[in-house]
Amino acid sequence: MRVPQTIKRIVGGAVGVAALVALAIPGTANATPTQITVNTGATADLTIKASSNAQINGHTFKAIRLAAYTNATADGTKLGSVSVASNNAPTGVKTALNAAYTAVGGALPVAYTNNVMGAVASQWLGFPVTTAPNSDPTSNDPDHAYAGKLRDFATKLVAQQGIKDALADIPTNHSERMVTVTSTTATTAKFTAVGTGMYLIVDTTASNGGTVSSLDTPASIPMIVGTELVDNSANHYTEFTGDATDIKLGEVNVKNNTPTIAKQLVSPTAAGEVSIGSIVTYRIVGSVPLTTGFDHYKYVVTDFPGAGLTFNPASVSIDLGLTHDGAVTHTMTSGVDYTVAGPTAPDGHITFNLSPGIRGLSPDYYGQVIRIHYTMTVNNDATSGATSNVSNGIKLNYSNDPSAQPGDDNGNGNLDPNNPATENEIDDNDPGTQVHVYFYGFTLEDVSKNNPNDKLAGAKFNVIDPNTGSPILFLKLGEGNYKRAMSPSDSGATPDLFSSDGTAGGLNAPKGQVKIDGLGADTYQVNEVGVPPSYSDLFKSEFEVTIDATTPTDETYSNTGSTWGLVTAGTWGHADATSHVITVREVTSFTQLPMTGGAGAILIGLVVIVLLGTAGAIYIYTRRGEKSLSQEV
Repeated sequence: MRVPQTIKRIVGGAVGVAALVALAIPGTANATPTQITVNTGATADLTIKASSNAQINGHTFKAIRLAAYTNATADGTKLGSVSVASNNAPTGVKTALNAAYTAVGGALPVAYTNNVMGAVASQWLGFPVTTAPNSDPTSNDPDHAYAGKLRDFATKLVAQQGIKDALADIPTNHSERMVTVTSTTATTAKFTAVGTGMYLIVDTTASNGGTVSSLDTPASIPMIVGTELVDNSANHYTEFTGDATDIKLGEVNVKNNTPTIAKQLVSPTAAGEVSIGSIVTYRIVGSVPLTTGFDHYKYVVTDFPGAGLTFNPASVSIDLGLTHDGAVTHTMTSGVDYTVAGPTAPDGHITFNLSPGIRGLSPDYYGQVIRIHYTMTVNNDATSGATSNVSNGIKLNYSNDPSAQPGDDNGNGNLDPNNPATENEIDDNDPGTQVHVYFYGFTLEDVSKNNPNDKLAGAKFNVIDPNTGSPILFLKLGEGNYKRAMSPSDSGATPDLFSSDGTAGGLNAPKGQVKIDGLGADTYQVNEVGVPPSYSDLFKSEFEVTIDATTPTDETYSNTGSTWGLVTAGTWGHADATSHVITVREVTSFTQLPMTGGAGAILIGLVVIVLLGTAGAIYIYTRRGEKSLSQEV
């Protein structure tokens, strides 16, 4: 096949973005190219380039020769045009080429009966051909890098049995056409000394979470690429006249085909500390997949919140952007582009079905970031510590094979009941990848000042909200055991916390204790508002407790002493969070108060006031006495 004189390159402008090599629209040559003789037996290298090692490390790539170079023209060191022919390809590959072309473009033109790649080059490699009935120039347009008949052709081709057979044969008969990347630093993979011409490169690494054959679920987009061209004078050509791009023959940029998914905590803080009743904002970030070749595509994200989180459906918004936090490039519409369902029994999962919106996106959005925003409320079922249920994970189910795709826009069913739809799953719901938030608490213990072993029931406390200055409302879990209420309207919510009477069993606290839970990191004032029977209510304790969660799983605590010295200041850390108690001492009279510190100073002041008051009374009495004597004289 003779590529028209107007061709300037085989590697198109779309290659740098699309990882797809194509013939493309020409630039302006400085002179008329002259005929050169192609060395049809020459070999060259093919290099796969990645933007990072993570794109290719652990991946295995195989290359199938689709066509040979037959004729070419050149202008000095640059090519003017190239002819390609696929008539000498193996029978299975030729059959696959015919089937893929027919699936995309209909009947093969008679002129190209034995040269499918000639038809592809003349019609779909990125330049306008006005005489061809099946012309498609979009492959050279970066704005359509993942659309067009050339991309469809590559996608259909890799699904053909003849290509699968050729890939399986490569390690035995063409070892030079397989390369596996094992370096943790490499950003390129190279096929060395393969015959010159045009190749289909297939990433045979199974997609992340793949459940079917790796040949059916390639981890990267299939690529059509041309090697450099060598003439009989051993000149090597890698560029075309007028080509201003840095993409050269023999090079191709890989794009992974596996979508990504991750969950992020947006607020209240990066550390993840909350209190019961807090609104927690989450963001799920994924990537727009390649949907070319799919009439229907499944893209379903599932969130698995713990029992301690309540989903807020009205908070959901979904958009696209170039980065996680960047400007919005596209907003998805609820009920049209996506649906939300749940919580659904038995595990309370929430489903975000983006299938119709993802399939309906322009290919321009390929690779952009999908951002699902929503909130959950930390509810009264939340638990803290090692058994915390204030966490959640996600998973993504997505289509992976155009030949076994869903049967409707919502990703359900099969187009062909004899060829069930297949999909991959990325499961990000194990404990190691779940997103956690944390809340905290502390324990008081009320005792007799004279006998610390005498634990006292019935002392009453309030905890003051530092934001409102009002007592926090709690729910009673058991005797002396309280957890912050999610809402003031919660049944049984109360500000009054009573030390336990020591009733055994259930969630009851030991006698004299008040267990307080569901608090965020902050400083709280604790007020004793009632004392046990027989104890003086003149000397109730007031003090502060500070929870510092700069490191959320290694929090620290401290408390101040009380004015009367009946609470001692202290500090403790995460390891002692469940066992440490703040001791509150009760007295029956002021004589039991400590005579040191603040309480001692107050007592001394009271004694001075009392003495001064007594002295004044004596003086008045004396003066009155003097007056009486003088009157009698």
